[in-house]
Amino acid sequence: MPLQGMTLAKNATSAAATGGTSTTFSNDGVSIPNGIHVADLAEADFRIRTHITLKTRNPALQSDGSYSKGKRNITVTVPILLDDGSVSYQVARIELEMHPELTAAEVSNLQLLAAQTLCDSDTANFIAYGSLA
Repeated sequence: MPLQGMTLAKNATSAAATGGTSTTFSNDGVSIPNGIHVADLAEADFRIRTHITLKTRNPALQSDGSYSKGKRNITVTVPILLDDGSVSYQVARIELEMHPELTAAEVSNLQLLAAQTLCDSDTANFIAYGSLA
């Protein structure tokens, strides 16, 4: 289905991955301001460890009495070793900006709509090839 007719579930209750191998991401000691850095420490070669950075910025009171939006940022990096011995870093970034008055249900809806766009068949050609059709 084209992007202009894609279907996503509003107010979904979950977006779950199936199959694969459960992998533990542990703190690897990298210092991240306002966040944490975790990696797949089971990978012996540090150059090609998959790692994830998670950062947060909470809403702040503005001079006019209003609050700024909070921000959550997740960066997933999957390094691959190329035939010439160099490393190429594949990156996926997820960023959410939310007004502090959002309810937990509204935050969940935003999160699950975003998750669907990453794994829905309607967006597969966009992600793989950049197709806007």
